[in-house]
Amino acid sequence: MDEWIDIIDEQGKPSGKIISKEEAHLQGTLHRTVHIWIVNNQNEVLLQKRHPQKDTFPNLWDVSVAGHIEAGEFPLDAAIREVKEELGLDITTDMLKFTGLYNCIVQHAETLIDNELHHIYLLRTTLNLQTLKLQKSEVTAVQFFDLKTFEKMQTKPKSHHIVPLDKAYLDLILKRLKSNLES
Repeated sequence: MDEWIDIIDEQGKPSGKIISKEEAHLQGTLHRTVHIWIVNNQNEVLLQKRHPQKDTFPNLWDVSVAGHIEAGEFPLDAAIREVKEELGLDITTDMLKFTGLYNCIVQHAETLIDNELHHIYLLRTTLNLQTLKLQKSEVTAVQFFDLKTFEKMQTKPKSHHIVPLDKAYLDLILKRLKSNLES
């Protein structure tokens, strides 16, 4: 089943045109995604292990929750939907803290180019991992990592089986996570 997404302009505003996610990745068309970083009361960040059949970064640890913003959908609504789909967790808009936008272009293959504007949110919550209902087609495991471990994992992503983040994005995320823990 094709997912339909908005083509956006350089400012991140929908252009009024929609395209299938597959076509956007084939052409490298700029589109919107959400990233939700979940932190618990022990100041640990939740990472998910991507399904081995994913076309990008299979079987690697990744952001707590991520996904595409559907055509006509608001980023905050997409964040709530993705958290429910991937983790089975019901949240509300007031639980999410918007932490910024980040444009990222990654060419995985000649026919797979991610050109995405990430809408980044932080979710600080207490949760019991055993109560989560993982979306089996997307997520095979979840685990909390303290921030120092997460940061260390990013220094050698291949040996730690984690999706490599570019330095600017990693710096942004660590800054936001650390500042939220202090407040």
